[in-house]
Amino acid sequence: NFNEIALINSLSSAFYRLFKIALYAKIYGKVDFKELLGYTPPPQVAQNLNEQAFSLKIKHYKEIFNLLLKSEYELKTNSKLAKKEFLIATLLKL
Repeated sequence: NFNEIALINSLSSAFYRLFKIALYAKIYGKVDFKELLGYTPPPQVAQNLNEQAFSLKIKHYKEIFNLLLKSEYELKTNSKLAKKEFLIATLLKL
């Protein structure tokens, strides 16, 4: 049994972490992982997070968050929804 809402929440959390990195750099001009995440990741992980965070523009993060929030709402409120197909369609929009 697959939990679609858990997947949506997991994606939201991952994108939010990247959004925090991009926004922090925009505000302070540098990235401080200790400040952002509470720990300093290994150099390769930090580099990957930087690359992922800056591969999207701030407006794209807004679109992603709106899509994920609307999808979660639809999954929770529409009992007649074909959840698996709806989730696949949502993921393809990302």
